[in-house]
Amino acid sequence: MDQDHLIERKVSELIANNSDSQLKCLLVENGLANVPLTAHTKSSLLKQLARKLLNLTSSPEAVAAVTVTEPHTDISLDASSAMTATEQHKNTPPETLDSLTVGAAAVAEQHKQISSEEAKIESNNNTDSIRKTLEEAKESLSFCLNEDNKTHYAVCIPGQDDSITVHTDFREVLKLMKENKAQNPRMLSFRNKAEAEAFAEQHTANEVCEGSTIKSSYPEERAEVEQGEVKLFPSLTTPQLSEFRIQLEKGNVIFSRERILSNPRFLIGNGDMPTILKEGPRYNAMHASVIAGQLESCRLIMEMVSDVEFLKRMYVTQARAEENSQRLTDLYLNTPDKIANKTPLHFASEKGMVDIVAFLVTFQACIRNFNRHMLVSMKKGDKQFESRVCTGKTPEET
Repeated sequence: MDQDHLIERKVSELIANNSDSQLKCLLVENGLANVPLTAHTKSSLLKQLARKLLNLTSSPEAVAAVTVTEPHTDISLDASSAMTATEQHKNTPPETLDSLTVGAAAVAEQHKQISSEEAKIESNNNTDSIRKTLEEAKESLSFCLNEDNKTHYAVCIPGQDDSITVHTDFREVLKLMKENKAQNPRMLSFRNKAEAEAFAEQHTANEVCEGSTIKSSYPEERAEVEQGEVKLFPSLTTPQLSEFRIQLEKGNVIFSRERILSNPRFLIGNGDMPTILKEGPRYNAMHASVIAGQLESCRLIMEMVSDVEFLKRMYVTQARAEENSQRLTDLYLNTPDKIANKTPLHFASEKGMVDIVAFLVTFQACIRNFNRHMLVSMKKGDKQFESRVCTGKTPEET
């Protein structure tokens, strides 16, 4: 008991007075460097070192326990420590060696069993995790492959059949739309088959394409309004827009009014912007009417975009109609064209259309700025400026 107490005190002193690197040096000096100093071997090694320093006899079991703790580790010894270890081995009695061998074999077998059990537990955990991941992937894949969960398209083609067909292949939908382009078809997308079929049963193709009020089945679309209803007016083709522009330029107000009342998209395009009637300079209806000198066409356009009751056909609610009426009035009066960057008031002023200028400036939203090149000419004291006013001519044409 006194011997154990001395060893414990010596171990405590060694730990308190030496770092790990210093302890390693002491182990090498005392011939105990055949096993690395780790957290698992530190206690046993320090007890052996304490016995060495106190000139006490080491117990075989302690030596065996330390010897086989990490049998796979390679240790580099200097020449002196190697010779010391060899001499100690030669002086060790055969009975002690046999005891060490048996103890080492027992500890190694126990370590092997523990490692096998840990590996088995880890393998089982990994197997469960992999199985769970595979099951989730399988469920996700089966959901995606299910035809009912794919995006479905309801194609509305007005005509004798007047039915709405449901498709999943977008290329097939485009082909069908192209084949029936003259009938102004419409296509609506739905998240799954159930929504698409429900929509097809509740509505007809003529109802959708002619712009009647229907319930929207896809609330994320921009066209939805506060009360959950939306006007589905058909898109316009290039020939339809060209014919409408020509009639405005001719001053055919009756024809133009009929077209606007049948479909507000003649004046209101995508994003609640003025509809473009001529792609090159991007003329809207007001540009075309002013350039052609048609005051009545100008009156018709401003009358329609200022009529809240008419806009309610497009936006349904009073608030949306009033908001977009102010916005469209501003855009039709002040939107410049793409080529010359001129507003309708600029065109009318340059061409000397006094009646159209007087009409445009009656709107408070109309911006009354001169064309930029006219301002530059005035600053430079251009003597020919007066000859170009109300003619629409440039300095090169004067």
